[in-house]
Amino acid sequence: MYAFALDFDGVICDSLKECCKTSYATFRSLYASKHFDCEIPLEWVRLFYRNRGLVRPASDYLRLWKWIVDDTKDKDIPIQNLDHVYCSKTELSEFKNLFFQFRWKSIKEDPELFIHDNPFYREILETWERIPFPKYIVTTKDEKSTRFLLDHYQFEMSGIFTQSFGSKPKALQEISEIHQIEVSNVRFVDDNPEHIRDGRSVGATCGFIGWGYGPYFDCDIPQIATSKELLDFFLS
Repeated sequence: MYAFALDFDGVICDSLKECCKTSYATFRSLYASKHFDCEIPLEWVRLFYRNRGLVRPASDYLRLWKWIVDDTKDKDIPIQNLDHVYCSKTELSEFKNLFFQFRWKSIKEDPELFIHDNPFYREILETWERIPFPKYIVTTKDEKSTRFLLDHYQFEMSGIFTQSFGSKPKALQEISEIHQIEVSNVRFVDDNPEHIRDGRSVGATCGFIGWGYGPYFDCDIPQIATSKELLDFFLS
């Protein structure tokens, strides 16, 4: 028996536009004294899109925006992580809480716009019904917005593990225990090379999605690039 697990952002959902808008609004609110414009400069949007794959927990958006707006940094030099961008624990915690407040407010005020800014990838729309049960979502995204979008698309699944549960390796191990199977029989796809390595560290069988944010990385992990390749990975 096998169990199947998919990351959400960058695998199921193209949330780049919404994450850019919500994280910038949060950043701008947190640093109101800096008088950042309401409209995001196009160059900043480009830098956000190119480096979104570096974000793991939502608080990393704060590090990313600090790097983007810092005009002393050479943006033509690729960065591999955001560890060099200093943020205090208080800043990170405040940003994370405010970020989710902004996101949930946008869902409440204009749910159709939120759906528009979070389209599902064609590759997933073509294959979801053909992925067998049990199938799970394993994500660092918040549960409220994840369920809202999954419900809109009427995607049925066995369960969701979100950022409140803990790490992705912990979730993959939990899935193996629920179904009393070896963790190697849990097949998991993600678009972040670090998450692939994390999943493999506990023995899960992991595939690297090529249509999400992760391909921006300089990465030598073979990519799942099409609907057919996704089904081959899950069903072979």
